[in-house]
Amino acid sequence: MVCPVKIALEELKKRFGWIFLLCAAALIVSFCLGKFDFAMLFGVLSGTVWGCAEFLWMGCTVESALKRGAKKAASAMRTNYLARLAATGVAVYLSFNIPFINPAGFIISLFFPRISIYLNAIFRKGGRN
Repeated sequence: MVCPVKIALEELKKRFGWIFLLCAAALIVSFCLGKFDFAMLFGVLSGTVWGCAEFLWMGCTVESALKRGAKKAASAMRTNYLARLAATGVAVYLSFNIPFINPAGFIISLFFPRISIYLNAIFRKGGRN
C-alpha cells in the first residue's frame, strides 16, 4: 500500500535547513577532533537519510491511522512503531559492521530530524511554522 506522506514531507522540507546545518556541524566537529574521514562523512549522511526516512515512515503511519477506528489506529501505531524500532536497530547494527560507515556519525545523525523540530520551535519567527 502506497501512503501519501504530504504532511510529513512538508514538515521535513521546513526543517531541511536545520538538518543541513546539523550535518555540517557534526562534520566540522569530527574534523576538529581529527576523526574526519570518508567513513564519518558517509556515516553522517546515511544516518541523516535514515532518520529522515524514519520520519516519513512515521508520518505515513499517522496519516493512515487517522483513517481507521480508534482500536485499529492504536494497534497500527504500535505495530509500526515496533517495525521502525526494529529496522533502526538493524541499521545501527549494520553501521557497526560495514567498514565504510562510522557508527558514531550514523547514530548521532539519526537524531537530526528530531533536533531540527526543537530548533525550529526555538528559533521560528512569528506565527506557527
